[in-house]
Amino acid sequence: MKKKYVILALAALFIFRLVYGLSSEFWFIDQLQVFLIGLKFYSSHLWPYFGPDLVYTETQIPGALLGLLVGLPLFIFPSPESSFIFVNVLTFGSLSFFAWYTHKRIPELPGWFVWLFIMTSPWTLFNGTGVFNLSFLLAFSVVFFICFIDSVFIYKDKIIPENLSFFLTGLTLGCAMQLHLSWVLLMPFIAYNFFQQLIHNQRKVLYNTLWVITGFVIPLAMIAPTFIEYGLYGTGGTEKNIIFNISNFKNIFIILARFLSFAAFEVPYVLGPDTASRVAVVKNHIWMAPFTIFLLPAGIIQVLYYIYSFFTYLKKINNSKEESASQTDQWKKIIILTLSSFLLIFSSFFFSVKGPASHTFYIMLPIAMFYAFHTYSLLVKKTFFKKLALLYFICGFIFHAGLILDNFNTRSIYKDRQKVQKAIDEKNYKILGIRRSDIWGRGY
Repeated sequence: MKKKYVILALAALFIFRLVYGLSSEFWFIDQLQVFLIGLKFYSSHLWPYFGPDLVYTETQIPGALLGLLVGLPLFIFPSPESSFIFVNVLTFGSLSFFAWYTHKRIPELPGWFVWLFIMTSPWTLFNGTGVFNLSFLLAFSVVFFICFIDSVFIYKDKIIPENLSFFLTGLTLGCAMQLHLSWVLLMPFIAYNFFQQLIHNQRKVLYNTLWVITGFVIPLAMIAPTFIEYGLYGTGGTEKNIIFNISNFKNIFIILARFLSFAAFEVPYVLGPDTASRVAVVKNHIWMAPFTIFLLPAGIIQVLYYIYSFFTYLKKINNSKEESASQTDQWKKIIILTLSSFLLIFSSFFFSVKGPASHTFYIMLPIAMFYAFHTYSLLVKKTFFKKLALLYFICGFIFHAGLILDNFNTRSIYKDRQKVQKAIDEKNYKILGIRRSDIWGRGY
């Protein structure tokens, strides 16, 4: 009976996420252009040599992965919903892996809390259920960081077989490279992992390197045709996005807040781009107001709590007793990992053409969440924790339901599904829109 209810609960979570995705933004230029990449591949059968567009510099990321991820489901089921179903299967699978692994590592946290926190987070819903490059990126970044955490000697025991862990590291790196420029943030983690291998496990360094290469070869097969066809221009001009930008130094606290917000209920981001549009959503569904009023400060409090917990654990580490040395060492490594990740993000913006918008380092979400779960282990013994968490999730579900209703007829594919279906049926992506590359006169 227990297994039956678990399966039903997981099915309900998947359906909820799928419905959220189907009602998500589709017609905004960035989302539409991602869909057009896959639709162009489906319509023309031309190999998608390039993926996401980088508007600031009118460049494109090399590799066919995004075009294949969006376009191949259309060959199986030529319907607008097919790509949405596929991306939700992919992200739900990877987030389930994340929830399972987190509960294994922090068993004191209730399983329902971990699963609901991950599956109903605004950040894993808003940028994890629609047909968008960040949704696919989320799936691969989650797997990458789980493998990193498991293999980097934070814990004495390993849950994931070592060869599989390094194979997936190479695989997910190669996939992330084709989806977002933030893949460069993964490289220091791989370098550190091999540094730790040299210290603790020298005899397996070559063996593990071969597994990384083996995993990387698979997505490399989707990048190689671009360089064969375009030569030096195979980079898509992405190097233009690297500039020295010292002005980003002033954004240190903004970056910290946005990094930690990945593990918080960030209401403003998902409600709309500005105050007027956010207020309009709540006014259109006035019953959302009390739940929004509860969640808005809750998200801010979460970020403040994560910062407070950082200093609390530093104090605990300094005052730790010998019998808890193992746990103290784990916590020290989690704190170092989180702090190092933040500093890596911060320093990366000295070389970025863009400012510190959250989506530019969305790839780091698993680190922020994993740290957050450790901080909640401080509260799990408090009597109010489970009651407050349950209230938090109930309010979250109702809030998300309001967004689904508001977006369904105004932003989703159902605003004009017939147009999308016509473009698929007639295999003419231009019915739906013009690719930026068609305007630029280069790329895909």
